[in-house]
Amino acid sequence: MNQATWDNILRTAVVGTERGPLPTAVSQFLGLNVDSDPVQALLEALAAATLLRKAGFPLGSTAFTPMELAPRSTATFGHKWPHPDGTNAMLPSILHGRYTALLGEWLSLLVKNDLHIPPEYLPELLDRAERDPIFWEKLRPAVGARGAWLAAQNPAWQSLYAKSSNEDDWFTSDFKARLRLLAAARRDRPLVALAWLEKTWGEESNDHRVAFLAEMHTGLSMFDEDFLEKTFAAKSRDVRRAAAELLALLPESHCYTAWATLAGECQKFATTPDFAAFLAEKLPDVGAEVPAGLFALTDGKDLRSARQIVLQMLLRLLPPTVWGFESPLSGLVQLHHDPERNFALPALLEATTRHHDADWTEAWLHFLHERPEHPLWRSAHLLRLLTDLPDSLREIWLPKFCQHLDVLASPESALYRTLTNDELFSRHRFTEGGPWPARLTHAVLAFWETSARRPFAYPSPQLRAVLDQAALRCQPADAESTYAWLLPDDPAARLSPPWQQGLDALVDVVRFRRQMAKSMYRETPVSPVR
Repeated sequence: MNQATWDNILRTAVVGTERGPLPTAVSQFLGLNVDSDPVQALLEALAAATLLRKAGFPLGSTAFTPMELAPRSTATFGHKWPHPDGTNAMLPSILHGRYTALLGEWLSLLVKNDLHIPPEYLPELLDRAERDPIFWEKLRPAVGARGAWLAAQNPAWQSLYAKSSNEDDWFTSDFKARLRLLAAARRDRPLVALAWLEKTWGEESNDHRVAFLAEMHTGLSMFDEDFLEKTFAAKSRDVRRAAAELLALLPESHCYTAWATLAGECQKFATTPDFAAFLAEKLPDVGAEVPAGLFALTDGKDLRSARQIVLQMLLRLLPPTVWGFESPLSGLVQLHHDPERNFALPALLEATTRHHDADWTEAWLHFLHERPEHPLWRSAHLLRLLTDLPDSLREIWLPKFCQHLDVLASPESALYRTLTNDELFSRHRFTEGGPWPARLTHAVLAFWETSARRPFAYPSPQLRAVLDQAALRCQPADAESTYAWLLPDDPAARLSPPWQQGLDALVDVVRFRRQMAKSMYRETPVSPVR
């Protein structure tokens, strides 16, 4: 009996004109009770057939012996599973209920405690992984050998374990595969990666060129200079700009040297009385080679003078230390109070993020903390600076910034986008608690409570989003102790309903996370697969 015959039998049983009991061969093959009610037998047959297809076993195959096809050794699968009275009981709420945002943390806890996903949940999770490559990266370490074996049985899942990137070919693979190849090669074999780019550069689209240049930050060296200088002359402004940003990271390159020479001439631009005359004296006309190359990085539509545009490009590209300010903070304050020259502030912020200068980074944090109304709070470069902060500075400054309502609650502010950035905090391996320091959790909860005490106040969606992130990212003990301190066990201390609901939701998630983590430590022996 082949696959088509099986399908016809099941279809006929459901909607056909000659309905009748399933053939005995079908019932026996599926392990059903031959004497059961025909309707019940049909429903059980459909469920069994669906599971068999999901596992990759063709109906009608005489070779269907799943226990013989499955790996036998428990050592292959690992010997520990989440306790059935703990995590397994919580899984429905994690997969489909109120706690779906905790799935990533649950998977990380499994891996940390050397546990594997209960087998009955593997099909559903593999289905989700097949649709979501990012989720598959989180899921893969937790599926174990059993999940790998199961995926091999189903054609829809086999692509999850498709050939690795080192089996791809630079000259024949699609763009995403080539981008992965380039990223890996820049880490281990940067000269090979450079040779690939040189051979195919003329055939690439401008968007692909920009993406490839972004990967060249890894392994960047003077060996890349010739290629980057040629790219700096490209027709596309975006490609030229990407090449210039890389050349600005090579202090020994010809372009960097020429730019630094110009910057030396203009070093005192912030203190000269007659700014326009100073630029005319110190900078060549944009017809000269070096200024022309810098001016070409812009769209040319700016209403400022061409020389000022060139100066701003120098400020963006070169390390901020080349300008010789008495101190970074004094330089920022000086430019802020000079309307004629405050155009330099966004450029210096971009240069700080590009060159990762520690002194200038701290100066920016001080400067903006004192000026919560400054438009640079909405800058993408500030978002990058906050995202790249080392843990020591993040622990100090993010709680300080949370004192400012307009900064914390504005959807456009870099602080709000940092605190609600899942990608940022996913870089930190999930621990038993979470990546938010205690001071940040305390600051967010204290701000929530203070805001709730204001007359006629109502929580904005942005504030609620930050509170929800606190529930997911904090150390549970930090959140519970702060909550108890802010709101002692006194009904009179409770907030108005919308504010209290937010706090209650946070405590609910935090306690669920604590229970979820505790459930991982109990072990249940697993009988060998027979």
